[in-house]
Amino acid sequence: MWQGIKQHRVGSMLKELPADGWQRISAGKGTKGERFYDWITAPLNSSVEDGFSRCMLVRRNISGPDELRAYICFYPHGTRMEDLVRVAGLRWTVEMCFVESKSEVGLDQYEVRTYSGWYKYM
Repeated sequence: MWQGIKQHRVGSMLKELPADGWQRISAGKGTKGERFYDWITAPLNSSVEDGFSRCMLVRRNISGPDELRAYICFYPHGTRMEDLVRVAGLRWTVEMCFVESKSEVGLDQYEVRTYSGWYKYM
């Protein structure tokens, strides 16, 4: 049984992932249909509030198994892995909202660093 993670860099942790235990789950619908990836979780050894857990959720690309993405998750006990994957899949939706909103206010060609800079630009 994989013991989990203590305190290491994510890159070194990704190299130590087990070969078995991956689950193929959809991260939601995309422009070309369901977005299936292989997923695995690793518990994090850290103290959290009672009734909650932390883990590292790792996504592996099916066509390129060397392409890995990691998410640190904080969730109530009893949360299914499918729910963690669904929430991780919302990242694409949030990124698209940022892209569209920057375009709407004319900031797609301008990088705002502070509120005063944005206020002067607007």
